[in-house]
Amino acid sequence: SNGTVSGSVTNLSGANAGVIVEAAHCIEYMAASDGGTPNDPNDDTPESCTWGEVMRTESAGKSGDYEFSGLLEGYHQVWFTGGGLVAAQLVNGMPDDDVPATGDPVVDTIGSHTAMVMGRNQYDTGNDFYVYNARASTADALTELTVEEFQADGDTVDLGADDVSNITQDVSGTNNVTLGTAAIEFASGGVAIDGEASAGATIRATITQDGFSVSNLPFNKTGSANAGTTITTTISVTVTAANGFNDHVYTLGVTRAAPEGNTPTSVNADGSTVTWAANGYHDEDVAAASASTDIVVDLAAGQSLAVTVGGNAVACEAGTADATVHTCTVTTPVGQTSAKVEVTSEDGVAASMLVNFRRPSG
Repeated sequence: SNGTVSGSVTNLSGANAGVIVEAAHCIEYMAASDGGTPNDPNDDTPESCTWGEVMRTESAGKSGDYEFSGLLEGYHQVWFTGGGLVAAQLVNGMPDDDVPATGDPVVDTIGSHTAMVMGRNQYDTGNDFYVYNARASTADALTELTVEEFQADGDTVDLGADDVSNITQDVSGTNNVTLGTAAIEFASGGVAIDGEASAGATIRATITQDGFSVSNLPFNKTGSANAGTTITTTISVTVTAANGFNDHVYTLGVTRAAPEGNTPTSVNADGSTVTWAANGYHDEDVAAASASTDIVVDLAAGQSLAVTVGGNAVACEAGTADATVHTCTVTTPVGQTSAKVEVTSEDGVAASMLVNFRRPSG
């Protein structure tokens, strides 16, 4: 029966539709493995062909699909032509202008405009081409790169960068960029990448963490294995040339500080030092005449405080000389009054303990 040969053309320089695709039938072939018996049905690889009339079609749609149907049994060759398009180098089946060829024709398809396919029976080849515009610019270098930190107070701080114009692209197409100052605060809103590249090239920045692309800078969480450390996020800046094929990747690391945990700098109850969360509670005897007493909490930057008695909030005031020191006045009737002191870390993780005030009668 007659067959079909189909596939797609991906134009790395622009629209996939409209690429001229040609095909021809091998009317007579000389087989490669049997010493030269013409048209041997047991030999699937022709050594040479006498080609028939050239058939022509155009790729269509976003996927660049093409199809030749109603083909006679035998061998057919498919190729693209025209428009200044040339084949992109393929490595492991994907276009890559940076990775050198392995020398294995099964792995590498370099500069080949043709592919041999069989048209015996119904044979959908899935024969996919990658092409690019040979006339378009191949320049894919960064000329300027600035990285800025958005701080919690709305300010931006220039983190600096290498003189990227002096970076020579290595064989893998990837180069590291060393920032002058690479650490940002935990509370920062993130970073901004501002770059300029070769004429006609495009710039795209992506963030990866543990092998996955993410939209925001990751950070250490209170209570996690990374608590008290910093975490480095890799940002990749990819510059793609106007031809859509050449690309140069610049990688840089931005270190984000771990959040302040939920252990305050110090806690003081009625003048006595409280050991934070040692047993989950602290007992404090107050004088019989003390109708009220103070809990004084010195917070680390980024922490927040809540003090409650019986579920009701206790008012706390920040010091005028030191805004991290908070004084909370607790009413102490005769008997025991339990005040819950809760400190929340920068990343919203709360820890608490009870301070039990015991006031005698008389």
